[in-house]
Amino acid sequence: WEIDIDDDTYARYLSLDGPDGDLVRSAVSDSEPRHFILNEKGCCPLLDERGLCRLCLSHGEESLCTVCHMYPRFAFLYNETTEYSLSMACEEAARIIITRTEPVKLLRSTVPGCTDADDSDDEPFCPDDIETARDTAVRILQDRSADIRARICTFLDYCCDVQSLINSEEEFP
Repeated sequence: WEIDIDDDTYARYLSLDGPDGDLVRSAVSDSEPRHFILNEKGCCPLLDERGLCRLCLSHGEESLCTVCHMYPRFAFLYNETTEYSLSMACEEAARIIITRTEPVKLLRSTVPGCTDADDSDDEPFCPDDIETARDTAVRILQDRSADIRARICTFLDYCCDVQSLINSEEEFP
């Protein structure tokens, strides 16, 4: 995986003085897209022995690139809808989600002045379809009346069916 660095943050990193500036510049790839060069353990070279970001500790949260600022959250954009989720790649987020006994809830909020575009006439798979597919997948995984192995098999079968629909560009039922 890569930790991409947005252009504004990269420019700030180039302007850092002293040991922090030297450390950051030695840890960043010169090729596009700009990203941190992970160490031999596959970790960001800016993490200290406790797993904390040296830049964040010395320069505050505003020193983080967009990816680091958001992690373990990530955004999924479609039309005028943005969904934020937790990445299961984060061990602590995965632990919290997996060990919960109560069902995970999806929260929805509306940003004033923004509305979802109704493109169901233009696209075979529109935002409502994505939400329906996601909600169905979550419902399958949270059905505690079924064994976890059965839920996983049903979930994977459902994902294959949805992906086939997307690939065929047929309308979502």
